[in-house]
Amino acid sequence: MNTKYSVRSDVKQELSFDFQPGKYDVICGKGKKCFDHSGNKQFRRTTSFFLKEYSQAKTKVEKSGILTKIIDIVKHQSPEGGFVKLDTSSRRWHEVGDHLAREKVGQYLRDA
Repeated sequence: MNTKYSVRSDVKQELSFDFQPGKYDVICGKGKKCFDHSGNKQFRRTTSFFLKEYSQAKTKVEKSGILTKIIDIVKHQSPEGGFVKLDTSSRRWHEVGDHLAREKVGQYLRDA
């Protein structure tokens, strides 16, 4: 069983030494490189489908459920990574924890 989807965690998981973000990975960071990455573009397209549902959600529970759906879609599309961030000190990629992924999704939905 792949526990990646069934266990929610805030722990960053180090990815393989040769990992490079793929076309569905969402790079967490700032700047044009992150914004223009194909996975981040796909993330914005995917998330846009949930904008109306999110704006009409009346409770935190409803909004949280929408965030979970989006995170699960990203992780399903990119089982090797998902939401990733480069550790500048080690130069290694990490899969970020669910807390940061939820922050990224929530911020996008609020800003859109």
